[in-house]
Amino acid sequence: MSPTKKLIALFVMTLSCMASPALASEHVPTVRTSLSRMELLHALREGHLKVFGKYPSDRRLAMGWGQVAFENGGGKWTFNHNLGNVGATRQDQPTYFNKGDRHWYRAFIDFEDGAAAYWEVIKRCQPALASFEWGNPTETSRRLKNCNYFEATLDEYTPGFSRCYSEAITKLIPEDQREQQQRDQELIAIIKRSIDEAGLATAPAADPTWSVADVSLGDRD
Repeated sequence: MSPTKKLIALFVMTLSCMASPALASEHVPTVRTSLSRMELLHALREGHLKVFGKYPSDRRLAMGWGQVAFENGGGKWTFNHNLGNVGATRQDQPTYFNKGDRHWYRAFIDFEDGAAAYWEVIKRCQPALASFEWGNPTETSRRLKNCNYFEATLDEYTPGFSRCYSEAITKLIPEDQREQQQRDQELIAIIKRSIDEAGLATAPAADPTWSVADVSLGDRD
């Protein structure tokens, strides 16, 4: 190809890229969107339902919480509703810049979308997803590393992940289950009270003129 044709081809390619909005990544302001440890647990549970059509087992939920909590400081250092520091998979997805590690990450509208995107990433790394059911952060860290989920070494990543998993499986999930049982019991009590009150309101009133003497017992000798 002649130098002139190369120049023309380059010019056309440049115009094509400029005219295509799908190739331009939208950068949005970095906004801190912290959430509590329990709120993080609930978000991951609902996100799993959105992706897999069912709620996660306790071990899978604890593994997800353990990793995201380690990545985002237990929910304290969460930005733009991104859970787990998920990167963009397409150039048209909005991204924000993390000044801490100087990386671009995907921005979300709310935590439901952020949690669903996290589970989508884990779903694509099938070996890691399988090990989530085992409750083994050490093996899961190795498999996530093989899927290029994080840049840190295993020695840097695994201990923190393991501590967070332990907190979720021994403390947060049992606490959440106790609170849910209490809410269920309170709801049942409200329903029973409503039924009882409705029954009293609709029961027929007793006849004040009725007496035992009004009842015929048949002929007597």
